[in-house]
Formats: sequence, C-alpha cells, structure tokens
Amino acid sequence: MAGLNVDETRDLIATVQKIAKEKKLAVGVVEHVMGVIRELTHRVIVLEGGELIAEGPYEEVSKNPRVIEAYLGGAA
Repeated sequence: MAGLNVDETRDLIATVQKIAKEKKLAVGVVEHVMGVIRELTHRVIVLEGGELIAEGPYEEVSKNPRVIEAYLGGAA
C-alpha cells in the first residue's frame, strides 16, 4: 500500500477487513507500511532473508530488537 494516499489506504484496509469478516477468511498480507500491519493483523510473521526472525502480536513484534535492526537499520 506504499503507493497509495492516506484515504486510499484507509479504504483498502476497510475493504480487506470487511471481506475477511463477511467471508470468514484468514488473510495473508505482505506489507511494509507498519500502520497497515498494525491495523490488519492479529499475528505478525517477520522474515529476513527468508529466515523467520519474529512472530506474534504486532505490539510485541514491533519492539523486537532483531526486527528493528533488520528493518529500521538501528538498535532498539
């Protein structure tokens, strides 16, 4: 969703949530916009170079030092 403006992003998040709820589907999302991940997920899986480096709720994973180092390029 990185190429979308704020309104488009909000609309797409709402659409994904609506489809998942109405159809009772699990939805997999590959995304780099952290606000989108926070809004759409119950569980986050983070890969670096194809290796699992963290998984769990967004609030936990987003504070993981290895995730911060891999994706933000700095220490936690």
